[in-house]
Amino acid sequence: MPAENTATKARYQNWQEMIRDRKSRTPDLLAITDDRADAVTFEELHDRIAANAAGWSATGAGPGDVIAVLGRNSIELVVNAIGIAATGALPMMLNWRLTPAELAQLGSLANPVAVVADEAFTDNAAAVCPSGRRVVLDHRAGSPSAPTSYDQAQQAPVRPLPLPDQETFALLHTSGTTGLPRVIPLTYAGHIWGCGRLSEMVGMTERDVHLRFTPLFHLAGLQEIFTALMSGGLTILREAFDPEQWLDDAEQYGVTFGHLPPVTMRRVLEAWDGRSDKPQLDNLREVWYGTAPADPAMVAQALEVFGCGLRQVYGMTEAQSPVSMLTPEDHLEPDSRLASAGRPLAEWEVRLVDAEGAEVPTGQAGEITVRGRQLFPGYWSADGAPSVVTDADGWYHSGDIGRFDDRGYLFIVDRLKDMIVTGGENVYPAEVEAALIAHPDVIETAVIGIPSDKWGEQVHAVIVLRAGSTASAADLIGFARTRLGGFKVPRSVEIVSELPRNASGKILKRTLRQSHQGIAQGTNT
Repeated sequence: MPAENTATKARYQNWQEMIRDRKSRTPDLLAITDDRADAVTFEELHDRIAANAAGWSATGAGPGDVIAVLGRNSIELVVNAIGIAATGALPMMLNWRLTPAELAQLGSLANPVAVVADEAFTDNAAAVCPSGRRVVLDHRAGSPSAPTSYDQAQQAPVRPLPLPDQETFALLHTSGTTGLPRVIPLTYAGHIWGCGRLSEMVGMTERDVHLRFTPLFHLAGLQEIFTALMSGGLTILREAFDPEQWLDDAEQYGVTFGHLPPVTMRRVLEAWDGRSDKPQLDNLREVWYGTAPADPAMVAQALEVFGCGLRQVYGMTEAQSPVSMLTPEDHLEPDSRLASAGRPLAEWEVRLVDAEGAEVPTGQAGEITVRGRQLFPGYWSADGAPSVVTDADGWYHSGDIGRFDDRGYLFIVDRLKDMIVTGGENVYPAEVEAALIAHPDVIETAVIGIPSDKWGEQVHAVIVLRAGSTASAADLIGFARTRLGGFKVPRSVEIVSELPRNASGKILKRTLRQSHQGIAQGTNT
């Protein structure tokens, strides 16, 4: 008998209810295993969460409190996220790559009463919560972290997990690529619905094995772990990405679902190419990707190497769920479709608008605006009241630029803030980057606009080359000229060893632009 997908048979009120339901359905199935040799069945996971919640409740934590969570992926991170939420408090999932100064900014926005963190992040924990309670995550197998000692936590009443009636499950934050980060409330209704939708869409079952390394301070990381838990599958939870380990895990555990953003997909494919003894990936059913534009040639190679369905997902934390998808079936369409983000899902209205808010015609680029009931309530403010983020008609303006083709496929062109106006023409850096990345010696590139006496702005490419490459700036400009209209071709090229990134790994184009501010350029071509 085929395994049954039970992800949303019951519409859960919150994640605690889902965990309790899983304990009753499949208590002995393995739920998660992590890098610390820790592993839990669904029954053990439920009981560790209950003990954790009891420990936090014993400190007085409850509705209205924010508790910061700062740690690498682990079972204990999941335990604390749900355990804190079970008290009615809000877990604030923090990026452990941030500096103490950046964490202090987030702390001032959310005012956490406590922070639970990996021991390695003691200084960072102090920065985000200088006067509140600080707790070290306890990664000993079978020992749930709690704000008291393990023995005290066990003495606290381990009652059925409560059912908090607040709307918000957790707080996330933006990466701050354009300035100060913002805090985003993740609602139970939106997050649970989105995870259930994903699970049912792809037919996840209790027999599936999920390989996940996306940090849990990202919406994608939370979606991946909770989608797997809802469907009763096993999650192999890694604290970091390693291409060789990814291939080994996929073979050893018979992984069926994985997620590889384009930069990591490229590294896995390079690791595959470097092995004479190729791993067996026969169990793979789907690999998801997204978060950044993907080179169609690389995607085509992934289809061949993985031998499974590929699914591109486009969304945003503010939507709490995917907005559009390029399905496995779409990947078998003509190559032009591989450059798209697929078609919007039925639950979302998507319009592309110009600077005046008027809808643009098919084929023309415009800002992506979305409307739907899964949209987040607004950014978190210091007093806990969400800000209004939609226009008068309920549309959220994403800041992304896209265009529709005549079949309704959405192509992500760029970020609105990154658009270059040169000689009166609009140039979208992502299009130029896509042309340059096709060069065999280019590992990655960032294209920005810099001041120009002649053009107002000129297209400038910052490029990282493969080790040993002898490609020159003139070579790269000539290569781009064979693929782009003249006004889009970089007028100047800068070759660097690495690109500046923020703590989430996103390229900091503002840093690149700042180094050229006030310096009017001529042309290199």
